[in-house]
Amino acid sequence: QNIFISHSHADRQCAVLLDQILRNNNSDTFLDQDRISGGDSLPYNISDGIDKCTKFLLIWSADAARSDWVTIEWNYAYDKRKRIVPYKLDNYPLPDPLENLLYVEVGDQKHSHGQLLTSIFGSGFTPVDPSQLFPGRWCARLVLGGLGDATYDLELRSNGQIAGTGHMGQSG
Repeated sequence: QNIFISHSHADRQCAVLLDQILRNNNSDTFLDQDRISGGDSLPYNISDGIDKCTKFLLIWSADAARSDWVTIEWNYAYDKRKRIVPYKLDNYPLPDPLENLLYVEVGDQKHSHGQLLTSIFGSGFTPVDPSQLFPGRWCARLVLGGLGDATYDLELRSNGQIAGTGHMGQSG
């Protein structure tokens, strides 16, 4: 995946965190501080980054709504029919053309960024770090040397709920 990350400079800390999460899961990202240097043409580099992206991550907040560059970026991505994934940091409403898009909320951080990663990579996504809890279907097997075993088929939901069934057996 090639992800363009659009954000207000006031929201840079969140942008850097999400950039790292996406990179840790094998995404190529475009974050302005990493891709644009002094003397570069902002309009050219931004339009080139959006042209090459497969997904456009819009970090949205009241600060982003006031940013001319964020507005230019999401409008360009919208006109180019890029898949826009809004990530809302506060309750500031999305712009009219984007108001019907399902968005990810900042609270998703409590669930290992599951909604964000699913939105970017699709529902079949498996994280690079298998110890990371991630919404989806899981199979867990516990073997207690000679005492027994248990198998659980679980679904971890984005809201943190767990549903599923388990089976206990004997071994040895």
